[in-house]
Amino acid sequence: MNRGVFILFGVLAIGIAAVFFSRIFFQAPPSAWLCNQYGLPAQKVQRIDSLLNEYNSRCGPFCDRMCELN
Repeated sequence: MNRGVFILFGVLAIGIAAVFFSRIFFQAPPSAWLCNQYGLPAQKVQRIDSLLNEYNSRCGPFCDRMCELN
């Protein structure tokens, strides 16, 4: 029984470590899936990234205000 519990916790610890490792070292920009999914050229992906950054700069204050009100 003790051996099974030890193995269970070991597998859970390895899984959690793998999730954190992958999130830290394999981050991709939000538009990366567009390039992979639809085969977009790099120029279009850069345009999407610039639009996203522009939107985030205008949306940020509104999102902050909503968080304060909630």
